[in-house]
Amino acid sequence: MERLRATATTIRYQAWDAIAGQWKTGDATNHTLRWRKDGGSLSVLASPSIFEDATFPGTYAVALNSSETDCISGLLQGKSSTAGIAIVPVSVDFKTSTVMLDGSQPNYAPAVAGDAMTLTSGERGAVRAGGQEVSVTLMSGDVVNQIRDALEEPLTLSIDGFTGNALSQLRALPVVTTTPVTQEKLVTLLAGDDYYQADGRALEFVNSSQTWPDLAGAELSLIIENGTSELTIEGEAGVTGWEQWVRFEMGRNQTAGLMGLYDYSVWAELGNGHEVTLVQGKFKVNPGAGV
Repeated sequence: MERLRATATTIRYQAWDAIAGQWKTGDATNHTLRWRKDGGSLSVLASPSIFEDATFPGTYAVALNSSETDCISGLLQGKSSTAGIAIVPVSVDFKTSTVMLDGSQPNYAPAVAGDAMTLTSGERGAVRAGGQEVSVTLMSGDVVNQIRDALEEPLTLSIDGFTGNALSQLRALPVVTTTPVTQEKLVTLLAGDDYYQADGRALEFVNSSQTWPDLAGAELSLIIENGTSELTIEGEAGVTGWEQWVRFEMGRNQTAGLMGLYDYSVWAELGNGHEVTLVQGKFKVNPGAGV
């Protein structure tokens, strides 16, 4: 019997009536079950339930949680308080499962929950494609397959359950951005619209790799220009967890005066007086209902 490692599952076993010479039915409440992981110490399992029909008399089922199945092999043993009843031991092997982004199977031991995940430079580039948000949780080596599926559309990667090594690799993706800024750092606005944080529409750039300098006390500017005109917007900076971010708000009076394609730079004058450019990209303004 083989199951997926570190994943909740149900194991079935049988009870034999040595006195009557047949499988024993309806005896679940009299069973005490124990579980041995990888040859270690025994632990008591939850109470079993009856799982039987005319084809499988004397069959019972017991649920195991993900912690109990986090092993290479396990042995189910038990006893019944009913005289003459023997619980047939069940040995279970557990496997892990993983799929690479290209759909191939790796030649090394596949990942399990808590293992580090390695992305190639090409895979990191694919994850950078922005737009749709997808939350990825590392469970039973399934995370790579989830990312591969999500890559069919642009995504923003939300991370849960990765080890420090895996997080370090994912943090190497330079800038994660939010609406109305895409992962390609293209800002797209509608002329005459407001873009305020209170409405969830502020222009925000997030540096997941923490490669920006310390922005505490820095003066932040968003400079929008097309060679003939220039607009400068003041912003703010902060840190959430391990992510640095800068944020800018624009009112309708500012967006109404823009139309077409511009270049932009996110610029900072640091607390020590040094000047740095954090992000550069294109700024596109389309006609809006407010103009």
